[in-house]
This record gives sequence, C-alpha cells and structure tokens, in this order.
Amino acid sequence: QVNITDQNNFIILAINDVTNYNKLKRSLESAKRFARLGEILADAAHGLKTPIARLKMVFQMYEITREEEYLLQIEKEIENIEKFIKETLELFREAKEKKEFNVNILIDTIIYRFKEAYPNIRFMVENTTYINTVGDEWLCKSAIINILQNSVDAILMKDSSEGCIIVKILEKKKNYKIMFFDNGIGMGKREKEQFLKPFFTTKENGTGIGTIFLEKLLIFQNAKLHVNSIKNKGTIISLILEK
Repeated sequence: QVNITDQNNFIILAINDVTNYNKLKRSLESAKRFARLGEILADAAHGLKTPIARLKMVFQMYEITREEEYLLQIEKEIENIEKFIKETLELFREAKEKKEFNVNILIDTIIYRFKEAYPNIRFMVENTTYINTVGDEWLCKSAIINILQNSVDAILMKDSSEGCIIVKILEKKKNYKIMFFDNGIGMGKREKEQFLKPFFTTKENGTGIGTIFLEKLLIFQNAKLHVNSIKNKGTIISLILEK
C-alpha cells in the first residue's frame, strides 16, 4: 500500500497494489481447475473397468458355448470401449483460445440436427434475448448436445408419442439463463444427486462421459447448472452463464 499525505502528514490517499493478489487468485483458480481435471482423469481410468469387465464376461461365455451370438456381443463391447476412449481423449483435449460466439445461433444449429435425427419429437426454441459470450464454443456445444441427448433419451424411455423439448433463452440482471424442458421419464432423488457425477449413467450401454463435458463447461466458463425433475413427469435443466 502506498500512502499519500498532506503537509500535516495526514493520509489523503491510499493506493493498494492488487496486482500480485489478482495474479495469485488466478493461479489458485487455475490450480483448482487442473486438480479437478486430474480427478476426472482418475475417474476415467476407473470408468473403463466396466466395459472391459463386460467384454471379459461375454468372451468367457463364448469360450464355453462357442455360440456366434456372443461374437456379435464381443464386437459390440469393443465398439463401446473404442467410443469411450475416443470421448475421453476429446474431453482432455487442450482448450481452444477463447473467442466470442453467439449462443442462439449455436443452439439453433444443434436443434436443427436433433429435429432431423428425431422427427417424432417436437423441438421448440424461445428466444427472449440474444447472447454473445466469450469462451470455448466447442465445449459449450458439447455440453448443450449432452443436455438435449439426455432429454431425448428420457422421452424415448418413457415411450411417449407426444415427446416435447423446449429451450428458453432468458436474460437476467447478472447472467443469462438457458432452460431445457422435457416431458420425459424424469429423475428420482438418487438420479438427481448423481447427475453430474463422472460416468454416471442409467443407460445399459452408456458411458456416462457426457456429463463430464458439462462439468468441464462449468469449470472453465464459471457457469452453473440447476436440475429440477419429477419422476414420470419431466425435467428442467437450467444452464446459467455469466454476462
């Protein structure tokens, strides 16, 4: 701190140099991020055990029975492992330089592809504001795709002929909110608690790695995620981005 005094030696101005403090704060935030990514990497190694265990079990059944159906299952499990490894490598790719992009355009592009892939589900986007943000567009895209895919899966599991997904883009005083509504099967208390845990999945052949893209977005974009869900009714996921 530098004090500026008058002729009577009274302090009239105090200047605090916060440069080192800000540098330290950024270093601590960076250290926390990389520490969390290290934990995720350890979880990834652990998560690989499940598909490998399934592969070993199917192979043992083939050795016993020599039935060709187990060969097809072996091929499927190998594909699952390949997918898991590919997604894990994508997850730990070096973050791209942050740049400005429009979230509305990004969401419209993603929704267009989902409409083509799932013509029996109704998709709606309600734009009440337009969001230009600075960050990793690829990471944001991966996280939004994961949220929408979870909504689609929830609707397909419910086996409803009136599946609907609504995306609302809202502007608040201090942040932007992107809300994803679906009328799928919903989640119980345990599923909500486990939602962002690494590699948690309720799907038979799911890897659960998609939720990690969400967590990575929360870490590197200082974003927040809220989940509200009622079993057999539907789910609302709110993604909150800083202005």
